[in-house]
Amino acid sequence: MSTSIPGPDATSSAERAPLLVVDDIRISYPGRRGLVRSTPPTEVIKGVSFDVGVGETVGLVGESGSGKSTIGRAVLGLLPITSGSITFDGRPMPRNRQEQKWYRRNVQAVFQDPLSSLNPTMSIGDTIAEPMRRLLGMNDRREITAQVHHLLDSVGLSVRQSHSYPRELSGGQRQRVAIARALAPKPRLIVADEAVSALDVSTQAQIVNLFADLQEETGVAYLFIAHDLGVVRHMSNRTAVLFKGDLVEWGDACEVHDHPEHPYTQRLVAAAPVPDPARQRAKREDRRAARI
Repeated sequence: MSTSIPGPDATSSAERAPLLVVDDIRISYPGRRGLVRSTPPTEVIKGVSFDVGVGETVGLVGESGSGKSTIGRAVLGLLPITSGSITFDGRPMPRNRQEQKWYRRNVQAVFQDPLSSLNPTMSIGDTIAEPMRRLLGMNDRREITAQVHHLLDSVGLSVRQSHSYPRELSGGQRQRVAIARALAPKPRLIVADEAVSALDVSTQAQIVNLFADLQEETGVAYLFIAHDLGVVRHMSNRTAVLFKGDLVEWGDACEVHDHPEHPYTQRLVAAAPVPDPARQRAKREDRRAARI
């Protein structure tokens, strides 16, 4: 397994204050009881540990069923863990309503399908304003409107679109709205769960660049969950690779991508799209030779 290596920016990942700490967590789904036969609980996360520093992006990568979205849901407080611990800013997961409000104000999410995560009956403006009212206690209409307009501009949308509804926007525009909504309560961490995987390639690049620009502007940290190691390498300071619920590789994003140690990570790198046709042909030839 790769060790933690300083990230690519001026402040190394090792020097960052830990914001989110996931320590040896295990997650099991309950078994089923039947009249004839019962099934035992299924452990889907098997002792995973990693951390996210202040203002850092950590990529969590793996194929479908690897457990990455399960970890994301646990970090968001949507799924209980069986053992281990998750702490944010030195505090354990919230246990009462007041702690939950503080946690939700600081930890937000952007999901894969914005059409299903946005309320179809709410205008874009109201969608972005809702967490300001609920989590920040804002009630001044002018102040809220000014913040909504600022966020729309920050994510590359027109102020006029505050009166639109989700069905009237493209997929990329809806994802920009979801990002603006996540930023509205001024969180310190955003869990981006397959946030670009449903978009076409050109729109993916735009949203990835938007995430990077917003991080530079606001200092927000990301737990960036994806199945595409190439996208994760572009986005992340450090990368955690999951395989069947196990953390099999963890370290500097460039190091994990360019010098993978675990066979599963090597397969992910080999399967990643390569824009250079010559390199793509070389990869195909390598894969063909490996099968012989």
